[in-house]
Amino acid sequence: MQKNGFPVCLGRNLDNNNMRQPSKYLVSTILLFSSYTGCRETDPVIAEQANFFKVIETNDLQLDTPREGEWRFDHDEHEQTFEQYKNSNPVRPSGKQRLIYIEPFGSFSAGEQKVLAGMAEYLSIFYQLPVRFLPPANENIIPITARRIRSDGGEQLLATYFIDTLLKINKPTDAAVVIAVTAKDLYPKPSWNFIFGLASYRERIAVCSIKRLYKDLNNTDDLNKCFSRLINISSHETGHMFGLHHCVTASCVMNGSNSLTETDLQPNRLCARCLKKLYWNCRFNNRTRLKALQDFFYNHRLARGYITAKKDYDKTSTSR
Repeated sequence: MQKNGFPVCLGRNLDNNNMRQPSKYLVSTILLFSSYTGCRETDPVIAEQANFFKVIETNDLQLDTPREGEWRFDHDEHEQTFEQYKNSNPVRPSGKQRLIYIEPFGSFSAGEQKVLAGMAEYLSIFYQLPVRFLPPANENIIPITARRIRSDGGEQLLATYFIDTLLKINKPTDAAVVIAVTAKDLYPKPSWNFIFGLASYRERIAVCSIKRLYKDLNNTDDLNKCFSRLINISSHETGHMFGLHHCVTASCVMNGSNSLTETDLQPNRLCARCLKKLYWNCRFNNRTRLKALQDFFYNHRLARGYITAKKDYDKTSTSR
């Protein structure tokens, strides 16, 4: 289903009592997928990198059978093939519209500002595009009709208000995409508990929350966990803005998720199929990107991400 002609995708659903996607933001992809391995590649841009993607695919991890409560258990999604991706006319960084903008909403603690800075660095490496911060926006511009108070007293902001109204105002002309970040909880509609993020395929805008990603940022382990979760969620939502649907073929940052537990099991990595789509779109140097990701994870002491990125980089080194 489309909203005002623009497909919109929900990034995360955290309400285990109501797993259905909001009908206004439902995206469904039908048609079966076909593997690109073993088939002659007709796209010259991809044919040039065919061996690279075959090697990367050997590092992909198969998805387990989904269990009750997990995203794939509750959502019957189909693979978005490479041809479907190209034919969907996804948002592409081109001409002057090549920047990823991050717009903070509300106030952030020193620890939260630190993870936001790391998020910007990561997105610039992940998408090989420049990232800029917009001036922080005051939460007071969000009307009472787009807020609610939970039973525990916590305030939540309506995610769809960001997508349908706020982020359309004064969007920079050189923006490829814009992602808002808030320290408050988000919800997509009254019947839902809360979500991590929401993104629009066509409007080139998204919003995500860091509210539930940590307990104490003064604790090093908790800080690293929050950081890993935020770069996962923000790269996932940005992937949606560049037209990537949820991945259902391998362990991938574009997998759907119903909980932090499920998110923590996902890698900060695109599988070969999703990387192939993003490469076709953004046309970066695959090896340069892998090396930069490896260095990023090493410098920020994110061991799991480093091991995964190094494995990809090393394997593509020996296969050349």
